[in-house]
Parts: sequence; C-alpha cells; structure tokens
Amino acid sequence: MDTTTGHDSARAARRIAAPLLVFGALLTLAACAEGSMATTSAVTAAAAVAEPAKPARAQLSATQINEQCWMKYQSNRADIDKRMKLVSKCVDDKTKEQQGM
Repeated sequence: MDTTTGHDSARAARRIAAPLLVFGALLTLAACAEGSMATTSAVTAAAAVAEPAKPARAQLSATQINEQCWMKYQSNRADIDKRMKLVSKCVDDKTKEQQGM
C-alpha cells in the first residue's frame, strides 16, 4: 500500500481548505457589514425626522457619589480631617442636587 498518496491528498485538502475558510469568513463579515449599513441608514433617516429627545440624567448611587467626591479631593494635600469635611460637603451637595432640592 502506498502511503504517500494519502499524505499528498491530505496536504492538498489542507491547502484548499484554509483559503476556503478565510474566503467564507470574509463573505460572512461582508454580509454582516452590508446588513448593518442598511439598518444604520434607515435608523439615521428616521432619527433625522424625529425630534431629538432630551438626555435623561443618570441617577447616581450613594457609592458613586462618594467615589466622585473622594476622587475630586484626592490630590488635595490637606489634612485628612479637612479632606473628609470637603468630601462630606460634596456628598451632601450632590445628593441634594440629585434629589432636586
């Protein structure tokens, strides 16, 4: 039995399979891009006709408010007690602002 024929056909199959897989992947990506472009233009046209909505302000959690205030005063080289007072005031102000008071 000749084993070189089996190896040669397997090698030839790999040479053909790799470019076919790449070509198939490129075709799939092109089809996806074409489909998204069609929906994007339709959405853009609809958005141009519709009146733009006002962006809603995101509600911050207490943790997010604390993080923002600490980051705001992190570079402040003041005494830790002074910094804590500044952060506390900042948290109170942001919380009141968010509640609409």
